[in-house]
Amino acid sequence: MASKKTWKFPKIPVGFFILYGILELALHYLDLSNWPQGKQIMGVAALLALYFGIIRITAFVFLDYFVGSKKAIAIPVITRDLILFIVYIIVVMIVLRQKLNIDVTSLIATSAILTAIIGLALQETLSNLFSGLALNVEKPYKVGDWVAFDKYRGQVKSMSWRSTKLLTPENESIFIPNNLISKSHIVNFSDPSTLIISGFIIGLEYRTAPNRVRNTIFECLRNHPDVISDREMEVRLIDFADSSIKYEVRYWIDIHDDYESADRIKSEIMTQLWYKFRRSDIKVPFPIRVQTQLKESSHEEILEKTRNVLEKVELLAPLKTSERELLAQNVTVLDFAEGEEIVQQGASGTSMYVIGEGECTVIVRGASRLSKTVATLSDGDFFGEMSLMTGAERSATVVAKTDCLLYEIRKNDMLKVLEANPNISTTLSELLAKREAERGKILSEAESSYPTEKPPSANQILQKIRTFFRLR
Repeated sequence: MASKKTWKFPKIPVGFFILYGILELALHYLDLSNWPQGKQIMGVAALLALYFGIIRITAFVFLDYFVGSKKAIAIPVITRDLILFIVYIIVVMIVLRQKLNIDVTSLIATSAILTAIIGLALQETLSNLFSGLALNVEKPYKVGDWVAFDKYRGQVKSMSWRSTKLLTPENESIFIPNNLISKSHIVNFSDPSTLIISGFIIGLEYRTAPNRVRNTIFECLRNHPDVISDREMEVRLIDFADSSIKYEVRYWIDIHDDYESADRIKSEIMTQLWYKFRRSDIKVPFPIRVQTQLKESSHEEILEKTRNVLEKVELLAPLKTSERELLAQNVTVLDFAEGEEIVQQGASGTSMYVIGEGECTVIVRGASRLSKTVATLSDGDFFGEMSLMTGAERSATVVAKTDCLLYEIRKNDMLKVLEANPNISTTLSELLAKREAERGKILSEAESSYPTEKPPSANQILQKIRTFFRLR
């Protein structure tokens, strides 16, 4: 239910009325018979104070309440101040003419020197004033917009007759004179909407086919929650450079009230691309003009580390050393970034993952369609074994809780082991049946709406293994 908008009583300009009261008391109680001119001047000052107070209240009621609230028309501060200034000048001229018989217009018109002095003194002020008026008429930006004026960039916080206040991404307030803004190139990131095109340029090695690069980048963009998927995304090959092929990546995002989110989103996309490129064996090359000497881990060191990881995997314990060696020679080492989805519940798959470093979160979605975290896996744990051995759909979603180093064992890798030792499938089916029973118990305890099914027996799993791998 929308709250009813209430009108607040205006803040009365008490200063004017206090001044009026003081002057009236002075005129009433002080003996100014010996200073008639002073009495006349004090009377004029008291009258001006009273009129100014009434003008301020009238301006609030008409401009702020009636026009601003009732008519929903936003009046810029500079326009409001200019109206008040003009009214003040008119009132001063009328009072001086009526009470002191002073014609201000003729005085200014006949005094060329005074006019020149005032003009020179107010040159900068008048320049800011008229520039502010022009900006209010053209309205290239409004309060709340993210803008750039040449080297300045930030969110517009206020606009006055003299300057525009910006709050920079570094949380610093900058007051820019209006005459400088009127001479600048104005870029409004919030107009016509907060939807903007962002992007970056990246160089990748020559040996990777451009279409493969495009597909990898498009996949990353589509998976990012802040990239608008129904707007066109572009990955264009723009240059064959000295050491790489240059690609320009462009996508749409909504900055809302935070232009800095564009830099954050770009950083997240580039970070995720690094991991995807590494998993896909797509390299970002070093410049060919720079000689680099990197101490890379040798193949034997990587292989030894893989052996140590696989030895600790319960499912692979029945395998002979030579069979685990066969897997170690063929597994794929993958890096995943914190927050990346590794497998998705219900998706097809034919591989299993062993965690070498890092932590992963296991999430299940029950019949209620609500997702719930049921386990956290760490070094030495594994998941996806039923997909590897039987081709079953993924039973849960697994997300990298931290940056992770995973070892992926694929169907073809396991096929070599089963062909070398067909009898091992019986032992593996028994271990899988035990794992499935434990998994079903954990899921039913963690999520009551998760469909409970009788876990498959070892014989049932064995038949699925033989069918999946086409074993005799």
